[in-house]
Amino acid sequence: MQVGANWRGKIIYRKLLILFVLCSQAVFAEEDSYLIDDSLAMARQGEFVRAADLIMDLADDGNAKAQYVLSMYFRDPNALNIPELGEKLLFQAAENNNAKAQYDLGWRLAAGWKNDSVEDMVEMIYWFERATFNGSDDAYGNLAILLSLIHISEPTRLGM
Repeated sequence: MQVGANWRGKIIYRKLLILFVLCSQAVFAEEDSYLIDDSLAMARQGEFVRAADLIMDLADDGNAKAQYVLSMYFRDPNALNIPELGEKLLFQAAENNNAKAQYDLGWRLAAGWKNDSVEDMVEMIYWFERATFNGSDDAYGNLAILLSLIHISEPTRLGM
C-alpha cells in the first residue's frame, strides 16, 4: 500500500511540475511581447539604438519576432543602417519560423522572377510556402498566383 501511494505522489508531483513549467513559459512569452511592443514604440520615436538594445537579448535567445524586428532596424537606412547584420537577423528569424521574415525573403526573390534561375525560383517558392505554413495570408496568395503563372509561362519558356 505504501509503495502505491508513493508512486501516485510522484505522478502528481510530475504533473504539477509540468503545469508550472508551461505556465512560466506563458508568462515569459507575454513579457517578451511587452518588450517587443516597447521596442517598436521607441523606434517610432526615432530611438533605434535604445529600441534595439531592449530586445537584443531576446533575439540572441532565439526569439524569432525579436530577430525580425531587429532586422528591420538594421536594414533600414534611416534607422541603424547595418544591412549585413539586418540580413543575418532576417535569415535567423525566417529559419526560426517567423512568417513575416519568410514572406520578406520570398518577396525579395519574386522581383524579376521570370528571368531568374531555377534555383532562385525554387528558393522563392520555398520561402513563400514556409510563410504560408506559418500563417501568412499574403504569402499564400502570392504563392497561388506565382504557381499559376509558372504553369502558364513554363511551356513558352521551354520553347513549346
